[in-house]
Amino acid sequence: MSKVYIISDLHLGHKNLALHRGFNSAEEHDNYIITNWNKTVTKKDVVYIAGDICMEKDLYDIYLPMLNGIKKVVLGNHDMPQHVPSMLKHVNSVCGMYKFKCGIITH
Repeated sequence: MSKVYIISDLHLGHKNLALHRGFNSAEEHDNYIITNWNKTVTKKDVVYIAGDICMEKDLYDIYLPMLNGIKKVVLGNHDMPQHVPSMLKHVNSVCGMYKFKCGIITH
């Protein structure tokens, strides 16, 4: 049976945020997130990503394929409209908000 997860603000590839979060580098930060994500999420699980996946357009093609699950993205303030085509190569859908059960998922 599949599960549903909600997460936000991954900020993959963001050196300064990685340091702020206590990691020595963006690579260490990103590996930690990817490893723990894939330990938790199966390929059949649904994950709502509530914004700010990566800071750079070219990083979506690197990171999103590494993450298990059926990914649905809510755009965040660092997700630019020009990033959507790159995201859509690797996620099920992209939107501004999702209605989920009795609430709304936004960034």
